[in-house]
Amino acid sequence: MVVAASVLGDFPNGPGQRRAHGLAQHRSTGFADGRQLAERPFLRTALSELVTMDKYTRRIAIAGVQCAALLLAGCGGDGRFDVAGQVTFDGKPIDQGTIDFVPADGQSPTAGGLIQGGRYSVRVAPGKKRVEIQGYREVGRGRVVEFDPDSPVVPITEPFVPAQYNAASTLTFDAQRSTETADFALRP
Repeated sequence: MVVAASVLGDFPNGPGQRRAHGLAQHRSTGFADGRQLAERPFLRTALSELVTMDKYTRRIAIAGVQCAALLLAGCGGDGRFDVAGQVTFDGKPIDQGTIDFVPADGQSPTAGGLIQGGRYSVRVAPGKKRVEIQGYREVGRGRVVEFDPDSPVVPITEPFVPAQYNAASTLTFDAQRSTETADFALRP
């Protein structure tokens, strides 16, 4: 505000300070949608009540608002929990792939994640799941646009895990809060 006052005119109680004060006041009471405090009667009333309260009552009101915010945020979470583990195929870690936990009853959401270096970590909802695992291996490198010399070179991958572990998976997992680890050793 002092910088604005010196730019507009450094006059004590003069027009420059009034303009600078008005500018600072406008910025501090404005809202993101451009509306002012006067256009929000509920908020104006709540703030005026908060200002006129004594110190003890104000503390109780603020604590009440904080408790309500915690309840609305859902302190208990969404019921999901972390499950992590290792995935191997023929005794070797799957370097890159995906893992999906599909609900057997179709009621809870499907949870999925990436397998990197043979390890994964996924947040799952409790219940019986069908597990689908995809593993990919690099078989070469090629350009994104084959005939464009400026096109970036990327790895070419192919799936190598049999359908019995993904599209026609027979793997199951019973997700319970006490289960934090689930390893899968796949065989050809």
